[in-house]
Amino acid sequence: AAPAAAAARSGGRQPCPRPFAAGRREASVAAGMAAAALPEIPPSPAAAAGGSRGGLSRASSEPCMRDGPQRRKGSAAARAAFLERQSKHSAVEARRNISQLQKQILRDGRSADDVEFWGAQGREGFRTYLEKKHGSIVNGWRALDRDKNGRLSFYEFCNNCRAMGFHGNFKKLWKQLDENGNGFVSIMEIDPEVGRYVGTYKLALMKKYGDMLTAWKKGIDVNGSGRIEEREIAASLERLGITDLEPKTLFRMLSTNKKLGLTLQEFDPDSYNRFVSGDFKGLTMKANKEFLEDVVDGPEDMPQDPEEKKGGVLEWRRQLMEKDRKEHFAELDRIKQVKCGVHDAEGFKKVLVQRCGSLLQAWRRALDLDGNGKITFGEFVVALGRLGLHGDIKGLWKQLDVKGKGWLVFADLDPEIDAQIAELKEKLEKTYGNVLLAWIKAFDVKGNGLVPEQQFVKGCHIAGFSGDPKVLFNTLRPNKERAFLTIRDYDNRAYLALSRGDFKMLSEQ
Repeated sequence: AAPAAAAARSGGRQPCPRPFAAGRREASVAAGMAAAALPEIPPSPAAAAGGSRGGLSRASSEPCMRDGPQRRKGSAAARAAFLERQSKHSAVEARRNISQLQKQILRDGRSADDVEFWGAQGREGFRTYLEKKHGSIVNGWRALDRDKNGRLSFYEFCNNCRAMGFHGNFKKLWKQLDENGNGFVSIMEIDPEVGRYVGTYKLALMKKYGDMLTAWKKGIDVNGSGRIEEREIAASLERLGITDLEPKTLFRMLSTNKKLGLTLQEFDPDSYNRFVSGDFKGLTMKANKEFLEDVVDGPEDMPQDPEEKKGGVLEWRRQLMEKDRKEHFAELDRIKQVKCGVHDAEGFKKVLVQRCGSLLQAWRRALDLDGNGKITFGEFVVALGRLGLHGDIKGLWKQLDVKGKGWLVFADLDPEIDAQIAELKEKLEKTYGNVLLAWIKAFDVKGNGLVPEQQFVKGCHIAGFSGDPKVLFNTLRPNKERAFLTIRDYDNRAYLALSRGDFKMLSEQ
């Protein structure tokens, strides 16, 4: 379409192609560019003597292209020079000053915090922490020495310090405490004065009284109040003949509250455990040697418990068991006298009368639930469980089953009432054929199923009953508020036969 448009503009004439014109034009342009090229720089004498590279190799702007001692880009010398120039810059200097100021502020803040941080104050701070945390150095040491062996290893020290909430440089503190370098720390190394005071006082008590519980009762808390004051400590020191210990200082070391006084639990936890558990001789506990090893010269000077000297630990244990056994049986006898239940036959019958109104109703409603007239030992145990009675069930069974039949009948509980019921049934069967016909003809004459006392007495007299009908009526009546009997109160087998229409009671024979 483009050639056609061009032809139309030229009047239909086609342009004549000139293939050689462009070639001549390009040749003339190349010749002009050659004429305008830069003049060649002659090489210097040194360059001509040293190599074939041109004069550009001498330019100061291209130092890294030369083979010589000049610095190469990226070398260590170049980086050092660059950092030196940067460090002298004013902006970098300002940032450096701000960073140093921030570090100084942090150091000052930490120093201010360390004033109240006991972990940064060495041995004195550790002692102060123990007093603040536990009330006294003695209680703090007991929190550290959990196994009560009188010394701490580094492992125990670190773990127990963390458990009580103490933080700090444990290695530095341990070096300050373990002065002799034996790998263990005692209370004498934490606070020598406390160790000497408490150890000397307890050693004197052990030598005089034998054990700390006896010393507390006879030598310290002589009035039995359970709490001692400073004057009682002074009196005990006077009785022991100790004059080099200050009572006020000793009381302050042992007590956590001066106003409330010193208790046995604060004075000696092991003795308190003996007192609470009743093991006054400490037969089930280790020997109490707290704070004593630091004040004695050797193991031979360590006081021994009286039982250990006599070698009678087994004898004391036997006596303790005998005492516990006697107390146990005495308590059982006391419970038996107070608690009505299954401990003997008479108590068992009293409970049945209280629960059910009479022994007959207890037999029918609680013991002989299937109505077969006897119960086995298994039924007896289940029945007592339902009644909520506990005790010597086997012993009670033997008291009730005197003949050793292996089962119980109502006659084993109340032979008198059982004999009256048996006599009445015999007379009724002889007169009417069976107890169901006797109920219909002699007692329930109106046919409403309810028999009052007067009609029951009349029917018993007709049958020739020799007992007291009124007493038997009250015994058969399940509820004292009721004024009548039903056939189920009268005889359970007659009730079942009547429900089946078996008037001759053939199914009950």
